[in-house]
Amino acid sequence: MDYQKLADLLFQNGVDIIIGNHAHVIEPMEKRKITLNDGTEKDVFVVYALGNFISAQVKEHTRSTAILDMKITKKGETGKISIDSVDYVPVYCYDRGKGAQNRYILLDVRQEMQDFEDGKGNISQNLYNTLKLELQNTEKVLGEPIK
Repeated sequence: MDYQKLADLLFQNGVDIIIGNHAHVIEPMEKRKITLNDGTEKDVFVVYALGNFISAQVKEHTRSTAILDMKITKKGETGKISIDSVDYVPVYCYDRGKGAQNRYILLDVRQEMQDFEDGKGNISQNLYNTLKLELQNTEKVLGEPIK
């Protein structure tokens, strides 16, 4: 299925924001200004997938996700919206092992890495390296925050 064509169809039929999922990995996001069939323009946003929030999967990049932070403004009587900004928090689902209480925990990737670099983190060098690779992939796929 061509998800871009499906997104375009949904946008033309009144949808402003699409937050997709089920790909098990993070997929691209984009903000666009589109022209509707009646000639009016509107802001639209799509993120094709945010990955798995909590997952026991082990394939590459299936433990990464992102939490979106969107600023949306509804305009007056028209009800049109503007998508003012979109940022995200990269998150990693860490598996602490079969015997662990709370086996799966979510880690704020940037915060965990910063704490480790400042000498106050509770993660290993190996986990730090994993988080670094996952952050690079997340930033490559999602891109820069939208301002």
